[in-house]
Amino acid sequence: MSDNSIFDHFPEEMARLGVDLVVRGQNRASSKSHGDTIGQPCYRAHFDRDSPCPGCSVQEVIDFRRPGRWHVTQDRDGRTGYFEITVAPIVDDEGEVVELVEVIRDATIELTLQQQLIADSEELEADVENKGQELADLTRRTETLRDTLRDLRRDQAAMVHTEKMASVGRLAAGLTHEIHTPLGALISNLDLLKRSIERMAGSDDAGARKGQQEACEQLLDLQQLAADRIHSVARSLRMFAHLDRAAEEAYELHEGIDAALALLGHRTRDAIDVVRHYGELPPVRCRPDAMNQVFMTLLQNAVDAIEGSGRIEIVTRRESDDVVLEFRDSGRGIAREHLGQLFEPGFTTKGRGVGTGLGLAIAHRTIAAHHGSIGVDSTPGSGTTFTVRLPIGGPA
Repeated sequence: MSDNSIFDHFPEEMARLGVDLVVRGQNRASSKSHGDTIGQPCYRAHFDRDSPCPGCSVQEVIDFRRPGRWHVTQDRDGRTGYFEITVAPIVDDEGEVVELVEVIRDATIELTLQQQLIADSEELEADVENKGQELADLTRRTETLRDTLRDLRRDQAAMVHTEKMASVGRLAAGLTHEIHTPLGALISNLDLLKRSIERMAGSDDAGARKGQQEACEQLLDLQQLAADRIHSVARSLRMFAHLDRAAEEAYELHEGIDAALALLGHRTRDAIDVVRHYGELPPVRCRPDAMNQVFMTLLQNAVDAIEGSGRIEIVTRRESDDVVLEFRDSGRGIAREHLGQLFEPGFTTKGRGVGTGLGLAIAHRTIAAHHGSIGVDSTPGSGTTFTVRLPIGGPA
C-alpha cells in the first residue's frame, strides 16, 4: 500500500493479498509490526508459519466473493496472543476476485477482560452465597468491577472500530469499480488528446486543424465527465467518513443518507430501484460519523435482503420535535421469531462469513445514545421496514 493510502491511517495491521495469499502491499501498522513482507505468503509474513493458519477461510472468501472472519492463536513478543482476522474480496468488472484486503486485530485484551469479568463475577457470587463477605471487601470488589466495566467500555469502542473496518472492506470492491471506469477513460483520453495536439501542430491544413480542434473539445468534455464522477465518489466517501467535521453538530440527515446510497451505487444501479420520499427536515444535532454508520448498516442490510431485482424506499418526515426516518425494502423479510434478537450483539440472519452480527447492535446503541429509538417490522416474503426516530435537539 502506498504512503498516501487511506489504510495507513488505521491502527490495525492491513495488507493487500493476491489470491495466492502473497502480500502485495501493507499499511504502516503492518510494516511496523512485521517489516517489509511484500512477496511473502501472509501466514509466513504475519504468523511465521509454513502453511495457512488453522481455520483459514480465504478459499470461501474467494469462492463466494464475500468477507470472512476467523481467529488465530499465536505467540508474539513472549506472550500468547489471540488475533481476529478479517478478509474482504476485491472483484474486477467481470466479477472475479483479483485481490484480498486483510485486517489483523489483536483481540487478546478483549478476551482477557471478558475472562476477568467472569472470574470476578463468579468470585463475588461465591462470597455472597457464603455470607462471609465483609463491607470493606465488598467495596473493594465493587471498585474492581467498576474498573473492569470501564475497560470493557473502551473495548466496545474498539468493536465499533472493527465494524467500521469491516464496512471499509465491504465497500472496497464497489469503490474500485466506481473509480476504475472513469479513471480508465481519463488515461485513454489524455493519450488521444496528446496525439491530436501533435497532429494539429504539424498540419498546415486549416480544415484538418479545425477537425482536430473539435475532436479535442469533445475529448475534453469526456474528461470533465470522468473527473466529475471521480469527484462525486470522493465527496460521498468524505461525507460518509466526516473526517473534516466536528464530533457533534447540527447535521442535515439527508446528506448522510445520500452519501451512503452513493457508495452503494454499484450494488443498486442495475437491479434495485431506490426511491427517496424526503420531507422537510431541520438539521438534527448528532454525531454525523456515527449516524452515517447507522444509515450504511440499514441500507446494506436492505440491499443484502433483496435477491435479484427489488425496491428500496427511504421516507423522512418531521413529527413535532422529532424526525422520523423509514428504510423499507422489498426483500425476503425476517422470521417473526428473530425480530426480538436483531439488535443483540453477534446475532445475524446472514450466512457464515457475511454478517458480523455487530451492525444493528451498534446502530441500536448509537440511536439510544442520541435519545432516539429504532424499531423493525417485517413479514417473510414481503420485505422489512426499519423506523428511526430522533429528537431534533439531539442528546441532552
